[in-house]
Amino acid sequence: MKVASLCLLILMVWPGPRLSAQGDTAGGRSGLRLRATVKSLAVEQKVWGSTIDVGLRYELINIGAAPVILWNGEEASDGSWPYTFTGRTLSRTPRFSRADTLDDIIRGTSVIGGPAWEARRRALDQPSPPAGLTTTLWPNQSVAFDAELTLVCNRNRNESIPEHPTLRELEEVGTFWLRTSYQVWSPNLEPDWPDDDTSKLGRKLQRRWKQFGTLHLEDIRTEPIQIDLRAATYKAPHEKPRQLLVKGSGDNRQK
Repeated sequence: MKVASLCLLILMVWPGPRLSAQGDTAGGRSGLRLRATVKSLAVEQKVWGSTIDVGLRYELINIGAAPVILWNGEEASDGSWPYTFTGRTLSRTPRFSRADTLDDIIRGTSVIGGPAWEARRRALDQPSPPAGLTTTLWPNQSVAFDAELTLVCNRNRNESIPEHPTLRELEEVGTFWLRTSYQVWSPNLEPDWPDDDTSKLGRKLQRRWKQFGTLHLEDIRTEPIQIDLRAATYKAPHEKPRQLLVKGSGDNRQK
């Protein structure tokens, strides 16, 4: 069985995100930094392999000298992380060098469009940042969200394309490091995307709103997150229900 890590519903996929070259400070001009702490860690073995469920508390911090304006994203009513996952990297060390990389996944962007996104564009296209659709972070101010991340490990490396480490390999490493990346400004807000990827609406709003702060358009990436499997809770393997054949009726029932 082929199992993909962090499956997303993709309607149409364009190339992966453009991340800031400054590493843990994504979009350096706006001074945003994304930190995360691990709230929970659970390993569950399954028939085809294992999953590692990571509960995270994200904190977006403005470490710059000027206000940062954020689109609120498709914000969930429960306060969970509102931005689109675009990739993650596992590394043996917090340096995240090529030699230390255990796994690396980059996700493309879903092309959705439609009336809902047209309505979002109109609602954002205002003289000043709309209070209900944007959040302004002042210097040293932060905003926090909770998120769930599932790492999928197949039983054997050759059971997925590209290959991913098995649970045993990660257990042998013991402590490893995670980085995740997210899309803050959705390309679906741009009327001519994907034919034109210059973020015309976003750049226009940046210029229009500059007296209020800097509208952040770049993707963001977390600082290194330490994952210690020795602290994980191991759930019992999920057993397949046994089938009982009821004689004379041909009816299979689960027990």
